[in-house]
Amino acid sequence: MRIELATRRVQRDAIQRELGELRAALCHTLGKFHREPGPQGLTIISVLSDEEIFNEIQRLRTIAESVEEQNSEL
Repeated sequence: MRIELATRRVQRDAIQRELGELRAALCHTLGKFHREPGPQGLTIISVLSDEEIFNEIQRLRTIAESVEEQNSEL
């Protein structure tokens, strides 16, 4: 039972790390992250929440659709 619980925790932690890396990569691609000096000379990178990422993607899709419409009118 303890081994199973420990295994699940390791798997959960790995999934959380992977999701964090994906969020950071999306924010970097979107140009929506902030670097701040942290303790002991480390750099802290703040990323958007899932909802903020979704909203930014929606905003960019709206812009792209508008540009496509303008180009089709030419």
